[in-house]
Order: sequence, then structure tokens, then C-alpha cells
Amino acid sequence: MVENAKEKKIKVLRSDHEGEFLSNKFKTFYENHGIKKQLTTTHMLHQNGVAKRKNHTILDRAQTMAIDNGVPDYLWTKTVNTITYLTYRNPSRSNNGFFPEHVYTRVLPNLKHLKVFGYLVYVHVGKKQEGKMGSKSIRCIFAGYNKASKAYHCF
Repeated sequence: MVENAKEKKIKVLRSDHEGEFLSNKFKTFYENHGIKKQLTTTHMLHQNGVAKRKNHTILDRAQTMAIDNGVPDYLWTKTVNTITYLTYRNPSRSNNGFFPEHVYTRVLPNLKHLKVFGYLVYVHVGKKQEGKMGSKSIRCIFAGYNKASKAYHCF
């Protein structure tokens, strides 16, 4: 995605010794794309501390948001995805107060579409439910943003 969006080639990928990046499938991918793989030393958090802290921050925020809004456990993935989505649309000290999304795309993000996670929403379904006087919407919980379109995730 980065290569396509920015027309720049990924040269090096650094990760810890977690299993997902050590598989033969990834090894073949790295080799086929000319990507150099670097691994940090096992249990040496200072070597990949920024990424670990960012992951902990995202998980802590997701847990807080889910508990605060009474969101069920089965929406955990949606909760984490929403926190990540919002994080890149918030000003960041490490980017001198700019939005990470703005730094990456050079376009200020539009924030008018943001909704409160876990709140009750009514989703328009088009046809009336249960006869002439039936509702044209259903009650749902707002559960995040669709990356591929302007749609929302609702359950």
C-alpha cells in the first residue's frame, strides 16, 4: 500500500521475534520484493520500544472506550480499528502538532464524519419493515469506519 500510494519502495522491515514475521511465507515475500529483514534482540524492549508503547496505548484506549461505552467483547477488533483510525486523525507532538494522516498524504483530513463509538444509531434500510407503518431503519451500535468507502460499521 505504501509503495503504491507514495511510489517509494520499502527497503527494510524491522520487527521483533514474534512468529507472524518469521514464517516461510514472509521470508519468501521479503526475498521476492528485495526487502531486507531486520530483527530486534529478543526481550530488549528499548530496541522496539516506540512500537510497543504505541501498541499498548492503542490497546489501553480501546479497552477504555469499550468499557466506557458498554461495547460488547465481540466488537473488540472494531474497537481497536476505530482507535487506530482516530489516532491518525489527531494532532501528534511527534509531528509538530500536525495530524499523522496530513503528514502522510499532505491533505488535511476531513473530520466532519466522525461519530461517537458505541452509541445507539439508526441505520436506514430503505424498505419499510412490517407493513405500511413499519420503520425504515433499524437500531444499531456505531462500531467504526469503513476504510474502503464512506460507510460506517454498525451492529
